[in-house]
Amino acid sequence: MAQSFRLFQGDPTVTSSPTEVRVWIEELDYSFLVYGEKFERAEINGEKLHDITRQKLNELGIIRTDHQDIILKAVANIYKKNKVEEQAMQREDQCVRISK
Repeated sequence: MAQSFRLFQGDPTVTSSPTEVRVWIEELDYSFLVYGEKFERAEINGEKLHDITRQKLNELGIIRTDHQDIILKAVANIYKKNKVEEQAMQREDQCVRISK
């Protein structure tokens, strides 16, 4: 069963399951293995991950501020990267329409 978890690679998206989010959390740092379980138990999927806060991390039992910082920064980077990719696709679509 653990092998099926490894099939998920990359950053979670809003459609990612709690299991996919768990794998992503665990891959951030070896010491985050226990956090992955907490995320999955709390049914944190990709959509909920987008809205994760320091308070929610505390509620999950993730109290080390350095670990919270790593998780929050990683989440912010995902959605920043997604926004940049989305904007690039929109620009590409505009260029295609103009050239027609």
